Formats: sequence, structure tokens, C-alpha cells
Amino acid sequence: MAYLMIGSGQAGGAIVDSLFKYKYMNLIADPILINSTAKDLHNIKNIPDRNNWYGISQTHGLVSGKTQGFEEKVVGGFGKNPVRANDVLEQRYQSILDMFDERFKSKTHRKAVDAETEETNEKSDIPFAFLFFGLGGGTGCGISPIIAKALKEYTNNKVNIIAVGVLPATRRNIVKSNQTEDESSDRQAWNANYGIMRLKDVVSGFIIVDNQRISFESNMESMYLSYNDYIATCIADLISGLILERIDPKQYPELNPPVIDMNDVVTALSFDHKGKGREPGFATIGRACSITCDLLNYIIPLNKNKKIDTLMLARLAAKKQSLANINLNECEKNLALIRAPPHYLKKSEIRINTRGIEEFMVKNSTLNECHLGVSLTKRNLVSLTTLFTFEKDKIQRLNEISRLAQSYEEKSKNLANIEA
Repeated sequence: MAYLMIGSGQAGGAIVDSLFKYKYMNLIADPILINSTAKDLHNIKNIPDRNNWYGISQTHGLVSGKTQGFEEKVVGGFGKNPVRANDVLEQRYQSILDMFDERFKSKTHRKAVDAETEETNEKSDIPFAFLFFGLGGGTGCGISPIIAKALKEYTNNKVNIIAVGVLPATRRNIVKSNQTEDESSDRQAWNANYGIMRLKDVVSGFIIVDNQRISFESNMESMYLSYNDYIATCIADLISGLILERIDPKQYPELNPPVIDMNDVVTALSFDHKGKGREPGFATIGRACSITCDLLNYIIPLNKNKKIDTLMLARLAAKKQSLANINLNECEKNLALIRAPPHYLKKSEIRINTRGIEEFMVKNSTLNECHLGVSLTKRNLVSLTTLFTFEKDKIQRLNEISRLAQSYEEKSKNLANIEA
């Protein structure tokens, strides 16, 4: 298994579900869905196997989806209170380790050193894990730090965890009846800050998805499905390489494109500060694509392919980033993955200008660090998936979240100081 995909809470589970709409995703990834409401799990379409479902409740703790009476035991949620969710799972920390052991015990090799010594365990190889969660509610940002900590312990600190967190929109509408501000956004901001601060020491990097990007819709909830699909497509592009389309690169020996692997992704998402260890960066993700032939070519195959304007593709991907109000001039490092049909890498008249994309990315990197890769596709399109990584204090939205969180904390005497 190359990847572990954990969907924590409603938002996280929805994105993982979108990922597994890809036919061959199960060949490279193993899904786990954890939720405090069984109803949310029943809304899952692409991961119907209950072996991949887990509930979390204040009464029963972690509950396997195979458990009889699962629906009755996993109800109620945590009322957008991540501290309560954290406390419930923290008290049952061993159950998370047991869950990992149960899932991967067929891949766990136990070797007795001798009759009088303890067993030494070679844990299942989980090199990379994606942890998806919402940052505005209770379950996702409450239990995700505990899950990440347990996964680190289970793998003897060998796993690289990439956190994919969904920021709440902070619209702060004015209630006309009494002209007071709606403080729900402040509470959600506090939740988001709580989750980020507790995860930053156990993950390799953050990819931030911002619901502010769709907050202009009068019915924002109607956009969630398509937004989840967009993010899932970006992630699938990064991790799938040739696998999801079953392409054998040996069929194209004349091509030798630069390759992006998950270690490149981890490097692009983190900072190595003077040999003192890695710290997670905060990245935004985006994708743009262009079809390679006109509609007429689908009706009458003329074998005519369009030349792709790569600079336009790069600019469009930059505009479609998952974070609102970013300044690319403050980006520290980045990554770009191009997917194109093979003939776009070898025919001179339509050949992709990879150098132009690399120059655009390097220009938007204060460290002049760009990780560039090219992958093949059978589809009639060229796509560009990008990551732009920042230091936390260089992201306007995260600073806004911190300010709102502090404001809410000052108003509420019952909340501990997160920064402390």
C-alpha cells in the first residue's frame, strides 16, 4: 500500500469519497473514514465497505462500522466543539493504535527474538498518509491531531503525514433584527486555530482548502460537492502518476520526462531550518486544464491537436488556488505537475513548453525552488496541478483566522489560550 487516506469528520470524509471515484485508486490507497454521525457515513458513495468506517461517540469511543447497532451508537456529533471530541478520543488513545493494528495485522510480521524476550514488530509499511478534515466543526479538527499522533507512533515515526484542512468561510453577516454581528464565524475560526496549532508538530505539511473561495454563493452548501471533486482531482493528479490510467512508460522509451514522487511533494510542503529538523509549510493547491482537440475532431477524427498555451495554463492554475487572497510573491517554494498525452512531449510543433511553466513557477518562489514533474495521460487534455507553499504568517487568511480566534477567546472565559 502506497498511501493511507483518512477522512476525519464530514468534510474530510467527503473529499476522500470523491478521491475513490477514480477506478484504480484502491490499488494504491487504503481509505479510513471516521465520523461522529453515522448518517454522514451513509451518504458516502464510493467507499461502501463498512470495514473502512469508524464511528466516534462520547459514550462508546471508537466504534467499528462492522459493529452491530452501529447507527444507534454513533449519533449526535460534538456540537462543533473540537475540545470535547479531542478529549473523547484522547481518553481512548489505545483504541486508535488497535484499529491500525487490526487493519494492517495481515501485513505485520512478528518475529520472536527468543523465548525470554519480547517480540519485535515490523509494522506495516505506511510511507505516506493524507489526513483530510474540516477546521470549522468539532469532529474533524478535534480528533485529527490524535489520529496523526497515533499514526506516527504506530509507524515508529516513519510515516509522512500531509494534512488537508478545510477552512470555514468567515462572512460575519449582520443580523438586521438587532444589528449585532453573528459570532458563528468567530467560533469556527477558534476551532480552526485550535486544530492547526495542535497538528503543526505532527504533520509534514498542510494543504489548505478555503471555503471562502465559494462563500460568494447565496447557497454555499450547493457548491460543496463540486468543490470536493475539484480538490480530489488535484490530489489524485499528484499521487497517481501513471497508475490510475494504467500507462506503461516502457511503451515510450524515447521520452524521459522529469518525475514527481511523494518525497518531492513532502519536500515542497515543508521547510528544513538549518538542520534543526523539518517544519510544516502551508500550501494552496490548484489545477487548470486545456483540451487538446476541438469538438469537431471528436465527430470526425482528423488527428489534429491544438498547441497549448502553457503560460495561460500556468496563470489559470494560479488563479484557481484553494486559498483566498494569497500573494504569490510571498510564496517560498512550489511544485508543478504537468499531465499530457505522449505526443505532446515529442512532436515539436505541439510540444509542451515545460520550461515556460518552470520559469513561471520559479518567478513565484522567493527561494527559487520549484519541483517540476511531467506525467502521461490517455485523455485528450493537458493539465497543470500546482502547490504554492508559504510560511504560516505570510498567508492573509490564516492571519485573519488567528485574529478572529483571539477575539472569540477574549470574549469567552471558558476557553484556554491556544497559543499557550
